Order: sequence, then structure tokens, then C-alpha cells
Amino acid sequence: MDTHHFLKTIYSKLNKLNVRLALVSLALMIPTLMLITWITLRNTENVRIDRLNEKQNELDIAVSQMDLTLDILDASIVNFVAGNPDFRLIASAQEQDTEFWLMNERLYQQISRLGDFASLDLHMSVCFPSQDLFYNREADPGLTRKISAVITGREPDHEFDRWLVFWSGGTPYLGRIYDFTDYYVTCCISLGSLLDNIGLTGDQDEKYWLTDPQMHILNISDSSDITVSGLLAHHGEDNWKTLSSLSAQTGYRICSFLKTDSLEQPHFILNSLNTLYNYSEKDVATTRSIIRLLSRYYRHVINVNSSYISLREEFSHIDDYLKLQQIRYPGRFDYEIDCPDSTGNLPVPPFLIESFVGNSIKYALGGKAKVMLLIQSAETASGSTRITVSDTGPGFTDDVLDAISEYQQSGIVSEELGVGIRNAIDRLHLIYQGQAQIIFSNVSPHGARVDILITSSGDLKELTKEQTNGDHF
Repeated sequence: MDTHHFLKTIYSKLNKLNVRLALVSLALMIPTLMLITWITLRNTENVRIDRLNEKQNELDIAVSQMDLTLDILDASIVNFVAGNPDFRLIASAQEQDTEFWLMNERLYQQISRLGDFASLDLHMSVCFPSQDLFYNREADPGLTRKISAVITGREPDHEFDRWLVFWSGGTPYLGRIYDFTDYYVTCCISLGSLLDNIGLTGDQDEKYWLTDPQMHILNISDSSDITVSGLLAHHGEDNWKTLSSLSAQTGYRICSFLKTDSLEQPHFILNSLNTLYNYSEKDVATTRSIIRLLSRYYRHVINVNSSYISLREEFSHIDDYLKLQQIRYPGRFDYEIDCPDSTGNLPVPPFLIESFVGNSIKYALGGKAKVMLLIQSAETASGSTRITVSDTGPGFTDDVLDAISEYQQSGIVSEELGVGIRNAIDRLHLIYQGQAQIIFSNVSPHGARVDILITSSGDLKELTKEQTNGDHF
């Protein structure tokens, strides 16, 4: 056999071997890819379910806040009328003399002040049928005619002393007519401002509707002939998901339409994948570390299926989160986590503390100086638990601290108050029923601090006293 023939034979055999190896590799690769695809789809579905549960919790909290706002407003109106003799004097006046009109002017000014409630687009009106008087604050002619028609009986389908939907000039209002026999007081709130007040502003990925018990949508048009199911069918059931929460104050439901795509693309996932891509070709060790951390992080996200986890688990999850963020922001911050055994078994809502840590990453890393984050828990002398998240960033602005204080004391929502902070306050209140307090403060010389105390009333007073005096990092 000559050399040429020998080489040709070897080349032929190698080609056959390569084909066999390729077929074997393909045979192994296809099931592997199928397995990876299945795991990815399963994880995506679990993330979607988790996001839906999170959105449902946020919706429930927002509707609870709406009920609280309406309850406070309702009590304010009833107490205002009960404690003001001008109502009875005007209704029973025999002649409309100077004193009569002075009482009306005084009452109008008081009604106007009452209308400045919680930054709402609020319309207050008073009607004295026996005196043929009707006046209101923030007069809307269409709304005035609608309310007058209800009071005088020209629209008998409307009920008194409950919240109803009124339309005027293409704007839906949530209104209530208080019947005091000889006079009527009406309160109407534009539905848009009420939803804004509780953080349900809506965007291209999420829309909010008010519905009656039969799921007719009340804030699209005055006809009320559009249903949730009809709207969902029109937009495509595969493209949108619906959630709803019942308002105990009104008997209506707030329905949320969520675009399906928005449930599958949390910013953290995209940022993590981008970081992984950047390291994949230049640093194998870091890439492996990212994959390991991401695996642990999302295993925790997917497997959390209860209302509580131990504080030790929450802190461990935060540790993985911060390690990933240190890879994303190299040299920008350090952190310490301290969870003593005495507090490790405390049940806490999942992801509550992580939300404040995420805020520190978002707002504290804006400057050039390296930031220090401290996440710790400690047992108090009375056996309660104190959880602290603090950083050495710029801290909270005075406007934000004032907005938080105003919301905690009176329930008033201002523009400076973030939805995340408000939801955290409401979530703690709903879960611990007054047995927990959250304090926001700044530390010296600079930095933000959040303290959560799950405790007795004595510890709550002590925590408030400490924060008033000013703690150091």
C-alpha cells in the first residue's frame, strides 16, 4: 500500500469516526437541550406565579388603604355634621335674614376646608331642600345636576348612605350622599385621584378597573355594559392576566389587568444575565460563581410558597443577592450581615427586608465614595426582635421623611412617598396587627436607616426615642 492510499484510508476512517461522534454528541445534546428548556419553562412559570402572588398582595394592600381612606373620610364628615349646629339652624330657619346668610357663608368655608383631604380631587356639597339651597366646593356643573337629581328623586335608582359611581363630563367619581333628613351632605372623589392616592396609577403593562359585584366595569363609560370577561376576551386572554380585590367600604372590586410579558421580565433577572454575559469570556471563575449564586437565589424565589420564612433564611437569601450585586458593582460597596441564633428562627414575610436592601443599592451608590451596608438583627431586653438595614449613602431627603411620617400618622399620601415604602408599612401593619413598627431615619454623618421592631409597646416607645435622638452608623 503506497503512502497516498494509506493516508486516504486513514482520512476516510476519521471522517466516519467524526460523523459517529457528531451523531453521539447530537444524541446526547438533544435530550439535554430538552431538559434545559423544560427547566427554563418551569422556572418561568414559577416566577410568573410568584409575581402574580406579589401583585395580589400589593393590590390587597392598596384596596385596604383605600378602605381606610374612605373610612376616615366618612367618620370626618359624620363628626363634622354632628358637631356643627349651623346645619340644623339653616334647615329650620323661618326667614333668610343676614344671620341666615352668615351661617351659610361660615358653613361653606368649613366645607371647603374639609375638602382638602389627603390630596384627593374631592367635591363636597350641601343641600337644604326646604330652603332651596344647594352649594358645593370645587363646583362641577354636571356633577351638581347629577347629585341634585338624585336628592330630589328624579333618579330613583341611586341609593343613599353608600358609595356609588357618578359620571360627569366623561369623568367617573366615587360619591356618597349622606341623608340627615332635613339636609344632605355629598362627598365625591374623582376615581382617578383615588387610585393615584393608593398607588394604582397603571401603565402600558398594568391597568386598573372598578367593577360592581357582577364584574361590570364602572370606570370605562357611563353605560356599565362592559364586563371584565368581555374586555379580557377583546384584548386576548393569553396576553393579560386578571387579579381583583374586594373593597369592604364600597362593595366594589378593584380589578388589575396585568400584561403577561411583564410577569416574566423582572429587572434583576435581566441585570444578572447581562453581568453573566460580560464575565463569560474573560473570567471563568467569576462566571461559575455567578451561576452558583443565581441558582441559589432563584431556587429560593421559586421554592418560597408560604407567608413566612425564618429570618435566618431571609438573611441568607440577602447574602446571595448582595454577592451578585458586588460582582455587578465591583469595589462600590461592602456589607456586613449579622443574624444571631437568638433571632434566626423569627418568622418574617419573605422579601420584605430584601426590598430595603435593594433600595440601599439603588440610591446609596450614586456617589464616588465606597458605601457600607449593615444588615443585622438583635434581641431586645424584653425578648423582642429588632431588624436594621442601614447604609452610608446620602440618606433620605427631608421631604421623604416628612411624607413617611405624615402617612404613618394620618394615612395621607403625598407625591414624595414611594409605593414600595408605603406597601412595606401597610404589609407590616396587616401581618403583625400593631405588634410591629417600622422607623425610617438618617444616621450621622450621612446615610439611611430602616428599623423594624417586632415587639411590645414598651420597645416601640424606646425605638422611637432612639431615632428621635439620632443614632450613629
